[in-house]
Amino acid sequence: MIFNMNMTASNPVEQWALRLHVVLGLVALLVAPAAMVVTKGGWWHRLWGRIFVGSMFVVLAAAVPLSYFANDPFLFCMSIVVSYLTLSGYRIHVRKRRNYRAAVIDWAGALGAAAAGVVAVRVAIRGDGSDRGVVMVVFAALFWLLAWTDIRGFIRPPQEKREWWFFHMSRMLGAYLGALTAISVVQMEWLPTLVRWFWPTALGVPGIMLWMRYYRHKFARAERRSAIPITPRQIASG
Repeated sequence: MIFNMNMTASNPVEQWALRLHVVLGLVALLVAPAAMVVTKGGWWHRLWGRIFVGSMFVVLAAAVPLSYFANDPFLFCMSIVVSYLTLSGYRIHVRKRRNYRAAVIDWAGALGAAAAGVVAVRVAIRGDGSDRGVVMVVFAALFWLLAWTDIRGFIRPPQEKREWWFFHMSRMLGAYLGALTAISVVQMEWLPTLVRWFWPTALGVPGIMLWMRYYRHKFARAERRSAIPITPRQIASG
């Protein structure tokens, strides 16, 4: 996301895209932590989550013309990554209610991500030999990994009861990290290119893994407690 309001906008489309991008980008950054800390699945979590998803889609839609006018394929690819993470993280709720059946929008998103990986490789090959070529190769690998993971999930739906929960969690947090990465790339120009692009991932991915591990242990403890048999004496004494 781009937060420099002093950027030069040469036409009305670019001006409005920049305004939407900045304002709703700030909204998304503020409500995401709120969705993280409240009770998962509760009313507030759903509210903040819906605001986050809606804001992110507008932010990322605005990023497309901004990337075009700035002639910046790197931020365009970042917009595609974050868009797909947000879409798939939201869609898992819908798919869960439909026995994990994938709809046209799910297949289109996965195949679009795979195609974006091909484009990223072509941009890297035609690059100027700078560190950004490495960034584009990483983008391509990420696109293909996301596409393969989701297509495999379409064909073989998850069997574990809470697998959808961890999928939703990892995708939404990944989208948030992507937004932070875009801010870092645009605003932290004093850092080396690779550092600007990858420090949010280097810090955020281990955090996501630890958080998911915490919830897996929490769910496992709850299941063990619920599996303890109740004797007739306990029922009588209760």
